[in-house]
Amino acid sequence: MALDSIIKRVFILDDLIRQGRTGSASDLSKTLGVSTRQVYNYISKFNKIGKTVKYDLEKNTFVYVEKYEKEEAGK
Repeated sequence: MALDSIIKRVFILDDLIRQGRTGSASDLSKTLGVSTRQVYNYISKFNKIGKTVKYDLEKNTFVYVEKYEKEEAGK
């Protein structure tokens, strides 16, 4: 896989997480053109660099934990 393709997917993934529009891992795999396993690999890499990501069942999207916790505190 070419590095430019990986970088493009990482930027798209970051944008979708910020916008709260990832959908499920299966949806996200179709959007990014990768396997569901690869989606989890990307999420794992985000977590390793300190961009903690979790899945919000209510919103049906992946979210950054910091953002998620701020929204929960505001309820």
